[in-house]
Amino acid sequence: MTAGWDADSVGSLLRALGLDGVEAVNSELIADFEQRSSAAESLERSLTPEVAPCNVFDASWE
Repeated sequence: MTAGWDADSVGSLLRALGLDGVEAVNSELIADFEQRSSAAESLERSLTPEVAPCNVFDASWE
């Protein structure tokens, strides 16, 4: 996502995933989404066509 993440977009994604209990999205969570998104885009650009990209959002939040 090249447009970037903000509290609304992260909150919307979490609600879409069924995580309605998230009351507030803090800057640390937004930074985590930004980092994972950037890593995913970099990885996809470097993969050869026969290799499927992974979903970095499946990683744990630790």
